Order: sequence, then structure tokens, then C-alpha cells
Amino acid sequence: MKAGNTTYTGLAALLALVCALASPPGASARTQLKLISQFGGDVNRTQVEAKGGPPLEDLCTAESGNLCQVGVRGAAAGSFAFSRGIAVNEANGDVYVADQSNNRVQEFGATGQFIRMFGGEVDETTKGDICPASPGDTCKAGVAGGEAGQFRLAIALAIEQSTGDVYVADFSNHRVQKYGPAGEFILTFGGEVNETTKGDVCRAGEKCKAGVTGAADGEFEAWPADSFVAVGAGTVYVGDKARIQEFEPAGAWKANVSLATLSGTGKVTALSVDSGGDMYLKDEGVTGVRELDPAGAQIGEFDPGSAAVSAIALGPAGDLTVIDEHPVLHGAVYRPSGEEVEEFGVGTIAGSTGIAYDDASGQLYVSGVSRQDVELYGPFLLPTAITRAPSSVLATSATLEGRVDPEGTESSFDASSLFEYGRCATPTTCATSAYGETAASVPSADGFTGEVPVEARLTALVPNQEYHYVLVAANRNGASPGAEETFKTLALPPTVDTEPASFTTATGAILSGVINPENLATQYHFEYGACTSPATCATSGYPASTPTLESAAYGELGASQELSGLRPSTTYHYRLLAESASEGRVEGPEATFTTTAPPIPSVSTGGAGSVTASAATITGTVDPNGT
Repeated sequence: MKAGNTTYTGLAALLALVCALASPPGASARTQLKLISQFGGDVNRTQVEAKGGPPLEDLCTAESGNLCQVGVRGAAAGSFAFSRGIAVNEANGDVYVADQSNNRVQEFGATGQFIRMFGGEVDETTKGDICPASPGDTCKAGVAGGEAGQFRLAIALAIEQSTGDVYVADFSNHRVQKYGPAGEFILTFGGEVNETTKGDVCRAGEKCKAGVTGAADGEFEAWPADSFVAVGAGTVYVGDKARIQEFEPAGAWKANVSLATLSGTGKVTALSVDSGGDMYLKDEGVTGVRELDPAGAQIGEFDPGSAAVSAIALGPAGDLTVIDEHPVLHGAVYRPSGEEVEEFGVGTIAGSTGIAYDDASGQLYVSGVSRQDVELYGPFLLPTAITRAPSSVLATSATLEGRVDPEGTESSFDASSLFEYGRCATPTTCATSAYGETAASVPSADGFTGEVPVEARLTALVPNQEYHYVLVAANRNGASPGAEETFKTLALPPTVDTEPASFTTATGAILSGVINPENLATQYHFEYGACTSPATCATSGYPASTPTLESAAYGELGASQELSGLRPSTTYHYRLLAESASEGRVEGPEATFTTTAPPIPSVSTGGAGSVTASAATITGTVDPNGT
């Protein structure tokens, strides 16, 4: 692959391609971080089994087809014993990794090739503190100690981009050490690190020692095994217990930023600083990532509610990337507004406490403290989805419209798309709940080389209903939704049908019918009467009606009312009627029923009694049978 006059091959070609795709001219496409490669001891299982040697065995790319595995802990060049803090030199793309239990820092090229390491006597051949990638030098773990250039657990690091100098948190020595880009020791600062003067700064050539712990200015009280060092414009920021300390690049203490408004007692476990001096940090005593202005006032929050943030980094566009262990280990990208826009690394990231961007390429390096390696994620282009207003919206159907741009990933249409839609009453939009329905989109043109119109015809919709919908485009790199839109179907008048009466007696009956309010607030009742002239009540009016009922349901409902006090042997006319405020009155067909004849009374003659010459008592019974 060529870029300008430079030719790239292998992994370099893949990285250059990713960089080119990440920001095509005039495009504002979304990207998705995907795993490109990993480097660390024996991460390439295929090459390990083939005995390919360290340069091949310690690097595994997604495009190679080789079998990749987590790193094997070791002390050889390129291997790790817990990879912790990580930083990128923007001038040349080199990556520096704090190799915790090997008591050293390793430097790699952008694609993961080992360049050098520095730490106490890391060059076994020369016993020097710098070991380059040279056939004549054998590199090993650093000698643990408190002298200049030695570490007792290298944890966090940051780079001063204007000079390339590297600042490393020396965990058990309670100090920060400063090195040049090539690993040469410059100075260290912390409580009384200068053994001769008892001062808090010790330079190369002076007798240096471990720092004194404490809460005084320039001393470090309590550190976690995380990434809590950052470099801003002319200031080195070091997280501590309930504060962030600011230092000059030469090591002199400048100021404290109190975190009393947060937990007031927690350690800073992750820290990043933007060009304006705003600080982004994880205080172990509070949830989420907090953004503070240079004076320490909170001005933002990211990943709210999470207590499991292990690493943070600012991206080239000002987005904040977070590694969060809840509910599963994953990475998340947040806009400066706090909106989460991307998730990545589920199933691949493991126990990371250090992440860093290469701003030029947009690539993200993730240290894997429990994987003994470093993973490289690149931004891959997603297609652009543009949700448009619908057309032909009727009571039960609508046409959803949008446009999809494959963003040049292929010379032809390389993106599929579909519409997600649904009725979302709570919350107001479907953005935080499932849409519930999908409809495949249909391209409306052939020969896709750019933005393509797509549509989907929806049927069997509910009348008088608001729908939310979004166009989602996807390619082999992932899915990208457009903005959410809404439409409301037209209203339909309710439908009614009059059904036969039942349980008819001489004085009563039960009227029945079916109503569909069509998702519209509807009142309904029966009208009835004994209409003899004209034959029906339709033109003369119904003299009586049942109580009014209400419903706004969608679908057929049974309606019934019991009548009493009717006249026997009488024909009654009736119908079901419904009315809505917007669609007016709807009348069902008229039906009739006839009450039964009144029952004939029954009589029974009884016996006579008290008979005399001129009188007698006669008896009998009468049953009116309800008449």
C-alpha cells in the first residue's frame, strides 16, 4: 500500500489504511473501534509453534490469519510481567509501557516492534540502565531499588509531548521519575528523594533514594496500582489521596487541587488532562468519571453510576474513552457532552489500567494487566445512516425513508440497512428502550457508489398512534444508527356492529354489539324503542338509550346492556352507536327483538267449608305468573 511517496506492507499497510479511512476528505462518518493487533510475549501462537522467533512470536495481527493468544509472562524484551500504564509519543508514534513487576519501561514502535527498555541494569550485557533492540544486547528485568533510574514497581506513566520526556510513577518508591525519550534518566521528585539535600527533587548525578510518604506538598500519601499521572501544558499532574498535585516539568511542586467536593478521602485511580487544563479523573470514593476545571470545580460527569472504571483517556476529537468493568469488561466512548456513542472490546479487554491514543491515527492502545500484553484498536468506518421524514402516512400504513452512504468502503454498495420502529410511550423516545419492530429497507436505485435512498413500506399499523423510528446502516465493521424520527398515523372513525339480543323475556332483554374504538377516545351506547310508525326508529328517533360507556382501545370489544321494564309482546328496535370528538358519530345497523307474551295466570279450585243452611266458604288459588 502507498501513501504519498511512502510504501507500507503488512501491519503497517493495515494501520495506514485505517488512518486514511478514519477521516476521508469532507466526510463526517462514524467509526467503530475494532481490535487490529496485540503485542507481548508469545501472543502469536501460530508463530510460536513454528518457532518463528521473537519478532514474529510477539506480534499477532487480525489480518494475518494466525492464531492469537494472551501474552505469556516473561522478562525477555517484548514480554511483560503486568503491563500497566501506557502513553504514545505523538512525534513518532512510539508507545511506552510500564512493565510493573519487571521494574522497567518498554518502548515499542506503533505496530508493536520492540525498540528499547529502561530500568535498573536492564541490559544484562552491559549492566546499563537502557537496553536497545540490538543483537549484541540481552535485555532482562530491571533491578528493583531506590537509586536513580531504578524502580520498585513501575505503574503509571505520561509523556510531555513538546519534549518527548517520559514521567513514570515509581509505586513502592513513592516518587515520579523523569526520563528522556531514549530512556536516559533526568530526575525524580517526591518527598525527600534527594538523599544529600533532603529536597523533593533529585537530578541525574545526585544521590537519589525512595520518597517519604506523607500529605505535605510534594509528598505522595497513597497511590493505587493504576494510571494517575498526566501531563498538560507545562504542568505534570499526579493523582494522590483526595487531591491532585501539580508540578513543574523540572519537578518543583506548584499547587494542589483539592478533591474535598468528591469523596474527600479516596485515591485518584485514573487521570487525564486536556489542553485547557480540565482534569478528568476517577476518584475511588465516588462513582463515574468527573471533569474538573483548573480550579477543581466539577463541570462534567461521564459513565455516571459506575464504580468500576479502571482507565481513561482523551481521544483526538476530545471524546473521553473509559474502560469499565461493569457489568462486563468493555470500553466506552463518550462525547464531551457526556453522551455515550460507542462500546468496544467486549470479550477481548481484560483488566486494563492503562489506555492511550495515537492522535494522528485515532488508534487506541490498551494495556492488559491480566493478559500480559497490549492490544491495539483501530477506528474502522461505519456507513452513514440519515433518517428522513416519512411519506404516504395513512391510518394503517406509512413509508419510511432515509439515505445510506457506504462511505467509500467499497466501489459498490457495501452497507445493509433496516428501519427499527415502534410505539414508545414511556420513555418518550425509543432511544433507551427497544423499538420492538424492524423492517428491511429497499434500495430505490442501482449502482451504489455514493449516498443511496432507501425506504420501507409499513402496514398493519395502529391508527391514531405515534411511532418512533430510526434508520440503521451496517457493514462488516458494525452498525450505525441515524437520528430518531416520529410520525403519527391518521385517525379512523370507530366501527360498530349490532348483534342479536338475548335472554328476551316479557319485560326484559340483553342488547349486544361489537365496537372497535380504533385507538381513539370513544363514547358508545345503545338506542332502543318500540317504534310502530314508521317501521323503524331510524327516521322517527329512538325514545330511550342505555348509559354511555367509554373506551380508547384498539381492536374489537364486546358491548352489552341489560334492559328491564319493557312491555310484553312488543317489538323493539335498537342499534349500537359510537361517537368520537374528531371523527364524529357512527351508527350500527338496526336490529329488532320482540318481548314474549305475558304468561297466562293459573287458577285452582279448592274445597268448600263451613257449610250451613244458608252459607258456605269456598276456596281456590290464583298464580299471576309474573303478570
